[in-house]
Amino acid sequence: MAKGIKSPLQTWENPVGKIYKIPVTYLVHDCLEVRAESLDEALKKAGEPETNLFQTPVYSEGSFKIDNEGAELFNDELPFK
Repeated sequence: MAKGIKSPLQTWENPVGKIYKIPVTYLVHDCLEVRAESLDEALKKAGEPETNLFQTPVYSEGSFKIDNEGAELFNDELPFK
């Protein structure tokens, strides 16, 4: 994008206010496709760190929560900080 040209995705002219980090939690469920010689081997592979997660994630309705205590820790506005 050329210098001075606004992105078509930018929807604000002059952003106002600070940016805060708000930690949240939510659940998703997924069905992993694992190549293996047996179900037992597939179950073991599914738990390995290199397993490709989020193949077809589905949000678990009603699981979204804001971590208010975490937000205070992330965004401490005490005068001495």
